[in-house]
Amino acid sequence: MLVPAVINSYWPIAVWGATLLCLGYTAGWLITRGVSRQRAAHDTELALTRLREVAARVAEGVGSDATRVLEITSEVDATRAAGVPSLNEIIRDSLADVVLANELLQEQLKGAQARLARQAAEIEAQAAAARTDALTGLCNRRGFEEELNRRYAEWLRQGRVCSLLLIDLALFKGVNDRHGHRASDDVLRALGRLLPCAIREMDVAIRYGAQEFAIILPGTSLHEALAAAERIRPMLVEAVLKLSRENVHVLVSVGVAQVQYEVGVLKFVARAEAALSAAKATGRDSTVFHDGKGCLSAEQAPPADANAVILPSPAAIRKTD
Repeated sequence: MLVPAVINSYWPIAVWGATLLCLGYTAGWLITRGVSRQRAAHDTELALTRLREVAARVAEGVGSDATRVLEITSEVDATRAAGVPSLNEIIRDSLADVVLANELLQEQLKGAQARLARQAAEIEAQAAAARTDALTGLCNRRGFEEELNRRYAEWLRQGRVCSLLLIDLALFKGVNDRHGHRASDDVLRALGRLLPCAIREMDVAIRYGAQEFAIILPGTSLHEALAAAERIRPMLVEAVLKLSRENVHVLVSVGVAQVQYEVGVLKFVARAEAALSAAKATGRDSTVFHDGKGCLSAEQAPPADANAVILPSPAAIRKTD
């Protein structure tokens, strides 16, 4: 009865080992296919999560089966002490074969886990690259969409407010014309380092277009977002002036919007874009916000205590149902 128990004890290890090895080779195959980052980002992130779960279960399974080996060894020793040498020899030989097979399998599992760790790092790097602008190091439009959708869903579930800044660097062509594209790239890289330092850790800076940036401000009301815009706008003007090494003045326009109870995140972005267009139409170097009805200058903002949420939040509406 003990020999079948030993075999049955190690059968799951073989299954886990085979599964882990297959998953490792599959992950490697997916990475080396060279599929589109945009199309594969979700799949790779899901695969990474599953690989980690499998690796954790395998490690747990190997540990428990190693404990079982010790238990069986104790049973063999007890049998031997009871004076049944023939049975003891049979069990000991069978156990030795099983332990040897287990040692070989554990070596294979270690190798598979090492490959999985390398492949997991590659998947993480690939997923991060799919959301990162190569020039500035900030989030790109894909990262912007993912983060804003997450914050919009948070607004719908919990009523946690969120605001959005869209920033346009006007007359940036003058930097290209007078200093060349390399100089303008240097300016953009520097702005990519400056923006994260000018905002909170929870905020997200994005390269929104060729000379446009965006900042997602979680937990921030419209009044607070306007204050942030008025602080960041002159900072960017001064930074570009220093980086260009000449009197190249870049006018900065900012459009601001706070999330509202609207159908879809696209309308939220559309209001911020409308505010940015209005800011650019005023002659630039200004901040305009959209209150859900129309565009107004920053000077027309309501007092802070009157500006928590312009429209009822989804959570507030559900409480009244």
